[in-house]
Amino acid sequence: RSALLELAKRLPSRADVSLVVFDRNKAEALLPRPTPATAVDDIRFALGRASQEIARKGVRTPLEAIYSIASGSFDPCADNRILLVTDDNDQMDQDRKLVDRTVAQWADRGLELWTLSIGQLGTPTPSVEALTAAGRGVLLYADTVSEAVEPLSAALRATGAAVRSPAISVSLA
Repeated sequence: RSALLELAKRLPSRADVSLVVFDRNKAEALLPRPTPATAVDDIRFALGRASQEIARKGVRTPLEAIYSIASGSFDPCADNRILLVTDDNDQMDQDRKLVDRTVAQWADRGLELWTLSIGQLGTPTPSVEALTAAGRGVLLYADTVSEAVEPLSAALRATGAAVRSPAISVSLA
């Protein structure tokens, strides 16, 4: 939580944040609408509510919750990323092929899935690695808050700009 709060403080002011907490096959959106990164108090409050008990009350699967939010605010010209933070393997009790296919389809549209594996002491996490590869994202490992914050801040900075309305003009003289 402290790493995510610190990350929110470091995001560009134009960035938006949504937050979904999950436990295996249940998920609950704590920030269901994109929230400006500058609304640190709202983000802090949502992070404070994050718990397995809240997740278990959810009626959607993690992917349904995540991609439902993403589809409502997806801008193909923006820098779109999902960050999955886990202290274990991804632990989604769903068909692995369906999970990987869904994540890959969204990656094809420009929504990458990045992962942060916390507290695994650098131990390989094959399901997280496969999920990250399907989402064309980056897998980061951290065992302490300080190890998480710097790489996340650097990794989630905007990668560039895209033109929303490209135009080409040709003049013949």
